[in-house]
Amino acid sequence: IHLGVAVTYDRITLERCAYNDASFRVADANGFQPTGEKIDEDAALGAVRRTTIDVETVAAAARSAGAHVAVSDDAGRFVCNYLYFRSLAGGAPCVFVHVPPLDKLDLASQLEALCLLREKLVDAVAPAGVDVLAQVASLAGGVDVKAELVALGIDPERAAFAVAAGCATVEQAMELVFGDEAGSAAPPPPPAPLKQVLVVRSDIGMSPGKVAAQCAHAALGGSRNADAATARRWVAEGETVIVVSAPRGDAGYLRRAAAAAAAKGLPTCLVADAGRTEVAPGTETVLGV
Repeated sequence: IHLGVAVTYDRITLERCAYNDASFRVADANGFQPTGEKIDEDAALGAVRRTTIDVETVAAAARSAGAHVAVSDDAGRFVCNYLYFRSLAGGAPCVFVHVPPLDKLDLASQLEALCLLREKLVDAVAPAGVDVLAQVASLAGGVDVKAELVALGIDPERAAFAVAAGCATVEQAMELVFGDEAGSAAPPPPPAPLKQVLVVRSDIGMSPGKVAAQCAHAALGGSRNADAATARRWVAEGETVIVVSAPRGDAGYLRRAAAAAAAKGLPTCLVADAGRTEVAPGTETVLGV
């Protein structure tokens, strides 16, 4: 079950199909923005893949239980459609659920509806999905894997999930069910907050207004020179800016610092003044990193 936000929707919506067409209206988090490209090169552009789940019946069951659920034939052409088209290639029961923004449907209502919808989806998939896979696993492993797991005290729902995931033996299922609990590596720490540092020359007689203008040039230029994902993350984290003074009397310091930062892969902007007001043309005034 995939979930994504659809900003134009006002209710939870089951997507019936996905299209082999990546035409992103904006870049994704990695700066990827294809237009009219195939998601799967082996399929025709615009080819349709449909879920094997009867989403109309599921939506009707959810509505009868009080949830406002719709069905759509257009998951867009952005990341949601891209992911859904990829997932539908595997043949496993799969559905994409679009949720509206929280200002159109509050979080508590969404959670209540999604829990109900999950129950209806499991009911719809179980006869054709989990039970068949249990039979396949039983034939492959010589045992009823789900029954063996339940006999060992595993929660029936987790046992069914392991079988649905393709585990053909009890050992495989136990590894899947308890893998995270058996000492897997701890998740990496979150990345440190991004900061933009402005290094200002304070030894060339710039007025406070001139310094402010030069810092603005460096801040804007530095953010433009960063990749799209880094710039968006910096904005989302509050656009932290730190201003420091360059060593006095060292005219080449900013250029050396810019080279050192660039060598480490950091985006930079070295401002050289046009010379129309307070300093000579070409004077390097501020470095943004």
